[in-house]
Amino acid sequence: RTPRSVARQKPGAQPSAALLAGGGYSMYITQNGSGGATVDGQSVYKSATDNCCENGGVQVYVRCGGQNMSPCILPTRPKGLLSSTFEPHKATHRIKNGKLGVQMDTCVEPGSGNEIRLITIDNGTQSDMPVEVCLAFEPVVAKKPDHDTHPAYSNLFLHTSMEEGVLMCERRPRYMQG
Repeated sequence: RTPRSVARQKPGAQPSAALLAGGGYSMYITQNGSGGATVDGQSVYKSATDNCCENGGVQVYVRCGGQNMSPCILPTRPKGLLSSTFEPHKATHRIKNGKLGVQMDTCVEPGSGNEIRLITIDNGTQSDMPVEVCLAFEPVVAKKPDHDTHPAYSNLFLHTSMEEGVLMCERRPRYMQG
């Protein structure tokens, strides 16, 4: 049960990953920041289909003090000291670039199965600065083979809405009952 630190990998090498689960929800996240998630046999968001060409999962962008940063190698390939630590209950990704640092803790809440990402920004300077945080992902809400067969067609049937400050995404039926 001791935390496992993961070193930066060489290009093309298979990444290390943390597997997290709870409440019927399961996910994986690699040391580079890509990953995937499923619930009840359906993909939640687009996952990496090739271990060496990681292009799926939830991408985190942080703009702080004029710097674009990410706590993971993906998506921005930031400069600075990057580290990943995997524990049985969470994955932690960190970057430190000069006096600015970003940390992302990822876990799955055991009871509800909610994926939780806590972003912490460390401003080691003596001045206040504006911070922008953006998370980007491609929702799927379908069985992976169905989505992979024709992703553009699959995406036509997604409906998104904001409910009490939470982004909701659900799949509409392809055929209306009439």
